[in-house]
Amino acid sequence: FETAVAAKKIPFTDLQNKLRLTEMELNHVKTVLDSKNQAVLACEQVRERLVSEFKRLQQETVHRAAHIDTVCPTCGQELPADIVESAKQKAAYQEREFNLAKAARLEDVNLRGTQNNIDKEALQVQVAQLSGDASKLQEQIGNLKVRLTDEESKIRKFTFDKFAGIKFYDDIKMLETKISDLQNSESNPSAANVALLQELSERRSGADA
Repeated sequence: FETAVAAKKIPFTDLQNKLRLTEMELNHVKTVLDSKNQAVLACEQVRERLVSEFKRLQQETVHRAAHIDTVCPTCGQELPADIVESAKQKAAYQEREFNLAKAARLEDVNLRGTQNNIDKEALQVQVAQLSGDASKLQEQIGNLKVRLTDEESKIRKFTFDKFAGIKFYDDIKMLETKISDLQNSESNPSAANVALLQELSERRSGADA
C-alpha cells in the first residue's frame, strides 16, 4: 500500500520541484528587471544634467573690453598704432580661442547625450524582454499550481480507495472466519446459529458481487 502511494506521489513531487525552480527563476528575472529599470532612471537623470550643462555653456560669453584704448591712460598721448593693433589681435585671439573651447565642450556634451540615449534605448529593450519573461513565468507558475492541486486530489482519492479496498478485504476475511467457526462449532447448529450463518453468507455474497 505504501509503495503504491509513494509511486503515485512521483508526478506530484516532480511538479513541486518544477514549481520551486520556476519561482526561483522568476525571482532572478525580477531582480535583473529591477536593476535595468534603475539603470533607465539613471539615464534619464543623466540626460537632465546634460541638458542643463548644454544650456549653461550656450549662455557663456567671452569677457572682452568695451573698446581698445588708443590713448595712454597715464600720459594721455596717442598710443603707437602697432600697440593698438597688437591689443586688437590679442582680443580677437582670446575670443576665437574661447569660441573654439566652447564649441568643443558643447560637442562633448552632445556626444555624451547621444551615447546616453543609445544606452537608455538598449536598456528599454531589455526591460521589455524581461517583463515578457516574467509574465510567462508567472503564467507557468499559475498552471503548475493548478496541476499540483489536481495531482493532490488524485493522490487523496487513490489513498482513500486503496485504504477502503484493504478494509473491504479484511471484512471479507472476518466474515469467512465467522462462517467457518459457526460451521465447525456444532454438528447440529442451533436455529440462531443457522440464522446467523445464513446472514453472514448473504453478506459475503453481497460483498463478492
